[in-house]
Amino acid sequence: MSLLDKPLPESTWGIRLGILAEGVKQIILRLAPGLLRRAGGPGQHPVEVERITAYESLLWIDLGRKPERFMLDTLLALNLAEQINHTERIIYGSTFFGGALVFVGWYGLADRYAQYALTLAEELDQPGLLGDVYHVQAASASWKGQPEKAIEIGGLAVKLLRETGSIHDWGNANLVVNEAAVHVGRYDSVIPVADEMIKVGQEGGDLQVLAWGHALRGLVERYTGDPEASIAAYQKFGEIATQVQDYVSQVEGNAMIAHNYLLMDQVEPALASLNEAERIFQEHKVRGNRFLSKIRIGFAWAHLLAAENATREERKHHLVIAARECKEARKVVRRFIRHTAEAYRLQGTCDWLRGREGQARRWWEKSLALAESGQPYELAMTYWEMGKRLDEVTYKERSREILEEIGARFDLYE
Repeated sequence: MSLLDKPLPESTWGIRLGILAEGVKQIILRLAPGLLRRAGGPGQHPVEVERITAYESLLWIDLGRKPERFMLDTLLALNLAEQINHTERIIYGSTFFGGALVFVGWYGLADRYAQYALTLAEELDQPGLLGDVYHVQAASASWKGQPEKAIEIGGLAVKLLRETGSIHDWGNANLVVNEAAVHVGRYDSVIPVADEMIKVGQEGGDLQVLAWGHALRGLVERYTGDPEASIAAYQKFGEIATQVQDYVSQVEGNAMIAHNYLLMDQVEPALASLNEAERIFQEHKVRGNRFLSKIRIGFAWAHLLAAENATREERKHHLVIAARECKEARKVVRRFIRHTAEAYRLQGTCDWLRGREGQARRWWEKSLALAESGQPYELAMTYWEMGKRLDEVTYKERSREILEEIGARFDLYE
């Protein structure tokens, strides 16, 4: 007989009702734990301990495949751990639940769960649990647009998880840290880490760590200005993600391939990749504004490029779509702040092409203000866009200076 009370729901509504029920249970456990706590510790509840283990195994399986099921798995594991007062499993469950909340952009609540887990983990002094908590805190900081904090906290996670020998957790923490490093322009430090992840993933048989290594290579190549190399890396990333049915990574890979085509002004292949990313996102009910923002930004960028090379009627058509996509992108990035400067820059360009110079300037200024807080590449791109549209040489010179400082190519934008 299954260790689970009953089979987990498979339908969308069944999963959502399960999340709602377990969410209510979690609120009760937070506000009035005595109502649901069971007498005795984990030693008196061996079947429940095995059920928690089963839920934890399922959440790893569902992480990249079924985000809503992942949320349900996490809540089931956490609630049962709290009911039998299993401290280690409470830390683990709180950490994963915090990670799930980061995924959907509920950063404040995610940080509270991570802090709760951290307090318990520090009392137990277990490096692996501490590393997992630091990992979630780093992801929250990175997605909120605080890359330096993400690098600092994430570095602790990488060190601790490496000591414990957890290849998978080490690889995922490395991904978080080094994505943040890319966005602050530290490209040289990321490449050896990406290569190490590829090697460790191959030798250790962990396909997701292998895939994440290729994704990091692709990210560096995209920002340093070699879109063809970036496309090749993201294609490898996508191939592995398809093998392990990681739909989240399939969305990301297709979206980033599209962004690289757009760097080369190739609109048609970019749109094909974006359409595939959106198909996977919708068909497999992927969640997370990080991934959706890349799709919406990609569509906005593609139609702005198409508008500039179109006839009068086609231009009008593309600008209507671009305006809609820019608006959607601005909504989405509210819960993924790291892409906000880029979304605002595209909104400025859209307004400029529609003859709204004043509004365009205001969006570009907002983009600059956000990018100045630790996104040098986006800062350079907004200066370049302003210099091109406003015919201001000083803006273009500032853009070149920034790109040269961080080791990115600027000849693509001449």
